[in-house]
Amino acid sequence: MEKLPWIRVDGDRLVDATGTVVTLAGVGLGGWLNMENFITGYPGTESQQRRALHAALGDEGYQRFFTRFLTDFFAAEDAGYLASLGFNSVRVPFSYRHFEDDDRPFVLKPEGFHWLDRVVEQCADAGLYTILDLHAVPGHQNQNWHSDNPTHWAHFWTHRHFQDRVVHLWEAIAQRYRDNPAVAGYNPVNEPADPSGEVIGPFYERLVGAIREVDSRHVLVPGRQPLLDRLFDVHRALPRHGLHRARLRAARDRRRQRVSGDHPGRVLRQGGGRTACAT
Repeated sequence: MEKLPWIRVDGDRLVDATGTVVTLAGVGLGGWLNMENFITGYPGTESQQRRALHAALGDEGYQRFFTRFLTDFFAAEDAGYLASLGFNSVRVPFSYRHFEDDDRPFVLKPEGFHWLDRVVEQCADAGLYTILDLHAVPGHQNQNWHSDNPTHWAHFWTHRHFQDRVVHLWEAIAQRYRDNPAVAGYNPVNEPADPSGEVIGPFYERLVGAIREVDSRHVLVPGRQPLLDRLFDVHRALPRHGLHRARLRAARDRRRQRVSGDHPGRVLRQGGGRTACAT
C-alpha cells in the first residue's frame, strides 16, 4: 500500500500535501482499548468489569483472556474489510490505563504503545488513517461510565496531578507519532466536562502548547467542547469532514450487497448449535 499523504487544515477544509480536499469517512473502534458497557454488555465501567473477570479467572486466566482479547478484537483483516466498504479512517479510543498505572504515575508502559503501533500500521497498510483519541484519563474527565468513572464526579478538573499526567502522556504520544502521516490527528481528551467551566480553557491551552512543542504538524481534533474552538482550528472543518453522509450511504449500500459474503468476524453456524467466528 502506498504511503498515506499528510493531512492538514486549510480554512474550513482538510487537505493533503497537494491541496486536494480530504474527506474523512470512518468508524470508531470502540470497546477495544477502552471497554464501554453498551458494547461489552457488562453493567459497569471497564475497571469494574476487569475486576470481575480477574476474580472469576484468576491471574493466569485474566492475562490469557486479555492477551487474546486485545489481539483478536481488531486485526489486519478487519482493516481491509473497512477499506473495502469505502471507509478511509478509524478513530481509536484508548484509556490511559494501557500506558500508566495509578500507583506508578508518570512511568509509561510499553504495552500501550505496542497496541497503538499495531493498529496504526494495520490501518495504514489498508489505506486507512487513524485518529488517536484519549477516551479515559486519570481522575475522569467527565461524569460518565465511558471515561471509566464509577463515581459520577470528574476529579480530573480539581486535581493538578491528574492534569500533569495527561500532559506527560500526550508529550510521549506526540513524540512517537510526530513523523507518521498515517495518523490523521489527535483527539487529546474525549468529551471533557469541567463543571466549573473555569479550568478547561487554561488546561487545554497548556495541553495544546505541550503537544505543539513536540509535534507541530498533526491535526488536533476537539472533543465536543465549543469553548475550545479557538484552540482547535480543525473544528471549522468538521461539518464537512466528520463523517461524510454521502460516503457513509455508499459504504452502507456496499455492506448490504456483501452481507452474505465472507468478512472478518462473521459468525458461522456449525453442527450441534455451536458457533465459531471466521478469521
